[in-house]
Amino acid sequence: MGKKIVTEADRRATPPPPASAGYTPPKRGIGQKVSLERGTRTRNKKNPGKRPHQGG
Repeated sequence: MGKKIVTEADRRATPPPPASAGYTPPKRGIGQKVSLERGTRTRNKKNPGKRPHQGG
C-alpha cells in the first residue's frame, strides 16, 4: 500500500511538539523599536515636531 499524501493543511493542522523544560520561545510583534522615518541607519526623526518648553 502506498504512502498517505500529506498536504500543507495536514501539516498545519498537527499541533506543534511540546517545548523542552526551561525553553522560552522568542517574542514576536512587540512593536517598533526605532523611528523608521529616515530609515534604520539613524535614530533622529526628520521633523520631530514641537517640543514642550519650560516656563510660560
